[in-house]
Amino acid sequence: MIQITLLACLPMLAGALEFSLPAATPASRPAAVALPAVDLSAFFDQGKGAPSLPDMIMALPSRKVGTPAAVPAAQDDAPFFASDLWASLSAPDAAALDWLAQRIPRLPRANVRELPFDAADAVMARAAASKTAALDLFTDPGLKTRGQLFYLSTDTLKKIFAKYNLRILSPLAGKAKDGGRFQVEAILMGSGRLELLYDRDEFKFDNADYKGHTYKAVGRVTETIKGPGDLAVEGIWVDMFVHPKIERFTKLDDKTLRVETSWGGEDRPLLPILKK
Repeated sequence: MIQITLLACLPMLAGALEFSLPAATPASRPAAVALPAVDLSAFFDQGKGAPSLPDMIMALPSRKVGTPAAVPAAQDDAPFFASDLWASLSAPDAAALDWLAQRIPRLPRANVRELPFDAADAVMARAAASKTAALDLFTDPGLKTRGQLFYLSTDTLKKIFAKYNLRILSPLAGKAKDGGRFQVEAILMGSGRLELLYDRDEFKFDNADYKGHTYKAVGRVTETIKGPGDLAVEGIWVDMFVHPKIERFTKLDDKTLRVETSWGGEDRPLLPILKK
């Protein structure tokens, strides 16, 4: 459980609410690391100006001290998203592309293909049969190919949610704390990113598979593939008096997920996708 005691909070409050990780001792201080140049062309660059600051930040590698190394995701011989799948699909209609472009600035429309239910169902059925976790599925090598984006519509997602339980911390559909409903209206994945687009701008929710906290999410949650079983997260917080930001999901082993936040982390069960 993520716990913050009164004694732990006092030094932070005394520091005028300037929260930071403890400074490393001379013996343990890591050497300076030169960060690579940011390349956002695979997902956002269409020659329409500089990328936004959030997109540049999300493209940087994690610099969090103490983040455990990810364990390679359990995969079959072939990726779940085959190399020839994208080329076999059709582009969404103009209305869907217009809506996506409103939700995701600088969207490269020409790279988007719609993943229909039959194709999505085949992927999910294989994942469920092999007891694959959603974290493994969403960091599949087939989702890292540059210039290939897969769009799942509201209708397709409703059918998927009715047939499978993905059992992930990122909310997909359910009842918010205010009594209203929420649902992912669309998912766009590929080129190393996963975009969850909701029908609400902001909401708080509990997660039956990850009890112990209430969480808060915004209308667009972005998850960036850092490697197999490793996702950087933007758009979800733990709902407590300081609202720790959830920053990363990392697979430690076949049964353990590390949830890293701006206030530290905790280990949670890594649950396989289930067919209902």
